Amino acid sequence: MSTVQDVIDAIIADIPGAPFAETVDTIKVGSPEAEVSGIVTTFVATDRILHFAAEQGANLVISHEPTFFNHEDETGWLDRSPVFRVKHDFAREAGITVWRCHDYAHSMKPDIIVEGVIDALSWEKHRVDSLDPGGLPVIFELNHRPRPTALANEIKSGLATSRVLLAGDPDTQCRRVALLVGAIGGRRQIETAIANDVDAMVVGETNEWETPEYFRDAGYQKLKKALLVIGHQPSEEAGMARLAAWIGQRFPDLSVLHRAALDPLRVI
Repeated sequence: MSTVQDVIDAIIADIPGAPFAETVDTIKVGSPEAEVSGIVTTFVATDRILHFAAEQGANLVISHEPTFFNHEDETGWLDRSPVFRVKHDFAREAGITVWRCHDYAHSMKPDIIVEGVIDALSWEKHRVDSLDPGGLPVIFELNHRPRPTALANEIKSGLATSRVLLAGDPDTQCRRVALLVGAIGGRRQIETAIANDVDAMVVGETNEWETPEYFRDAGYQKLKKALLVIGHQPSEEAGMARLAAWIGQRFPDLSVLHRAALDPLRVI
């Protein structure tokens, strides 16, 4: 039977420079020697996801983002938190190992997270460029030139989300579009908009006082530019679904499921 370490080794086998000396992709709960009864991939290992895995008889959860509410998954500062304790203890008592796959997922060639999102959007036919060796930004030419509302509806349908925020001109014809999944920082997002002369940019999340303000000023200056902020989870979840399919091909004797974490924020 395959162990947790066997699965990790298979995922990182073809990644240049792996295993990385410094990475957040470590085991958060559990053991690398545990024999795997089943796998669940997800954007983030929420309490709901951990309980789902236990119900499915799966004891390995592969999460793209942190399990314990900070990038390094440091837990000392959470000792007095009942939320942390209940979550941690459930995983341990259920025999679940949680391993993060963030740096390695983005280092696959091509980036499995980005490719999964492009597939979910059915935008491969529109792709014209990827200027960064790491895969971002990806530039698309949408010849149907949707306005931001129509573009948001495409994204909502493809990525199963209901929350898209807009900054900039709502009447923009979104032909040249840049995709930047996740949270790569306002400066890089703005530099992308400048360098690629995009009509619209689709991002996971951003500091509200950075990229949205740039696009707000662009709108005031009568420039036809639009920023669509779709949320971090919707911008990357499809990539973890693609990872589940990838793992399933390599471990056909294991049950490998994907379970969407869902957007933690909702409109009220």
